Amino acid sequence: MEKQESHFITVSGLEKGRLKRLDLRCKHHQILYYLLKGEQFTSLALMHRFSVCDPQAEIRRIRAAGYPVGDKWVHGPGVRPHKIYFME
Repeated sequence: MEKQESHFITVSGLEKGRLKRLDLRCKHHQILYYLLKGEQFTSLALMHRFSVCDPQAEIRRIRAAGYPVGDKWVHGPGVRPHKIYFME
């Protein structure tokens, strides 16, 4: 799936076989990489794991690049409602 050279990762299998080169120094590329691997994140998890102060802006940036990032609201007893972000 990926080829790594220093801080760049080339991800295959996106958009009809085109390769996408991700620069892992960029926060939105780090988030995109893990979303593509199937991980799901809450805004709080994004803030802690990737040290971003505005996780929603990073998700908007990834969506604007054409990636189908989905979200769903989670409600439960004793849990504040929050969104989980994932790759559709």
